[in-house]
Amino acid sequence: MVFLDEDWCFFLQFIHFFGEEEPFVIELDIASVDELFLHEEIAPSSLRQLINSLKRSKVLSDPIIVDKKSRVVLDGTHRVSAFREMGFPYILVAYVDYSNKLIQLKRWFRVLNGPKDSVVEALRSVKHCEMRISDIDLSILDDEIAIIKDDSIFVVEADRDVFEKYSILRELERKLIKRGVSIDYVTEQEAIEFWSQGKTILMTPRITKQDVIRYAKQNRVLPPKSTRHVFPFRPIFVNFPLNLLSSSNIEKEMLRAILKEFLLNKIALKIEGRVIIDRFYEENYLLVFV
Repeated sequence: MVFLDEDWCFFLQFIHFFGEEEPFVIELDIASVDELFLHEEIAPSSLRQLINSLKRSKVLSDPIIVDKKSRVVLDGTHRVSAFREMGFPYILVAYVDYSNKLIQLKRWFRVLNGPKDSVVEALRSVKHCEMRISDIDLSILDDEIAIIKDDSIFVVEADRDVFEKYSILRELERKLIKRGVSIDYVTEQEAIEFWSQGKTILMTPRITKQDVIRYAKQNRVLPPKSTRHVFPFRPIFVNFPLNLLSSSNIEKEMLRAILKEFLLNKIALKIEGRVIIDRFYEENYLLVFV
């Protein structure tokens, strides 16, 4: 459903109702790149690939997703970083209300591939305790860094501050990679399935929405692949021209009006999510622009 706000010349709102739940609203708009806050680090190799891809395509396919109140980027860290490096003043955003309980904040677990002895060697660099998996309820590890290898669990001892835990995690991952261990990032459920197949997995500490906002506003960025946001629905394939976002000669209000006209000439189709298109989308629904 498309809803035109009274300030209709500036943006479009897309509203979806989920039964008795509060409606979920996404607002497409133009934001100044410099006003946004990031909560995760970028991976340099991924950033270079993205910049090259943007230069080839000449469009921004998907809007970044931003909490409207705090201006914290929930999805699109690399796109914002690419725009900053290319000197673009504006970017296409989908504003959301992060407090909406329909937005889920999940984690990325890790699968550690390589010699298991290398994992043990890397663990020697941090304080940890070892337990048998049969002696512990895994749910109590939600706030910890824990490596599950065979029938053993290695729990890393760390300060209660989540940011400090992820700082330790960052260093542990570097030591693992240095010792020849490759890391795959998977969902929580996928990690358990890999462990059942004999793989070594790394569980990451739980992060709250309040943590994400607080650290971002303090310019304290978490390691890459710390958070995984799942939205009730996600807009994709808008394909807004980059040349419009790259010019500082166009006022933001004029650019918003151009975006409005651009979107009104497209059809927004709501399709079933949890599908693989250019990647896997966890959302239940996707809003595809054609």
